[in-house]
Amino acid sequence: MIEVEVKARARDLGLVRTRLSDLGARLISREHHLDIYFAHPTRDFRETDEVLRLRIVNGEAVLTYKGPRQRVPEVKARRELSVRVEPWEDMVKILENLGFREIARVRKYREVYTWGIFTISLDEVENLGTFVEVESLTNDPELVEKLRRDMLELLEKLGISTSDVVEKTYLELLLEKYRSSDKT
Repeated sequence: MIEVEVKARARDLGLVRTRLSDLGARLISREHHLDIYFAHPTRDFRETDEVLRLRIVNGEAVLTYKGPRQRVPEVKARRELSVRVEPWEDMVKILENLGFREIARVRKYREVYTWGIFTISLDEVENLGTFVEVESLTNDPELVEKLRRDMLELLEKLGISTSDVVEKTYLELLLEKYRSSDKT
């Protein structure tokens, strides 16, 4: 599967919720996320643009590998493979025993909505702020550009400008923030 996603900073999640309601979007869950990111023992994921993440949502865990991003302006499109794991603490130990090391933890509160073929997440990310993510999955690489256009149009309906789009991941934003605070 190819995950296609656009993320933007959101100044007013209340306004976004109202507009989602006006569109007829449906709230499907409220979640607490703990995302644990790992570095490979011999390969630099920053250079290969890959991600290995263990996500714990309300106590349930999924290990996800994300391949390199396709270069499409304003969106992230990448292959993704996931598997459920239990207990998640054992998965951390397995990865550490294989030489992987934890590089960061990202905590967030997320509200998940659906509207048509899109999943819309309203995120309050610890130490980063508030964001809206719109995503969809496809098996057809030819659909990525159409999904991108539709996602940007949906953001506008939600009151979010394309100038607020963020192409970096939460991990990249968090590491960037910590690096800049280390310099001061």
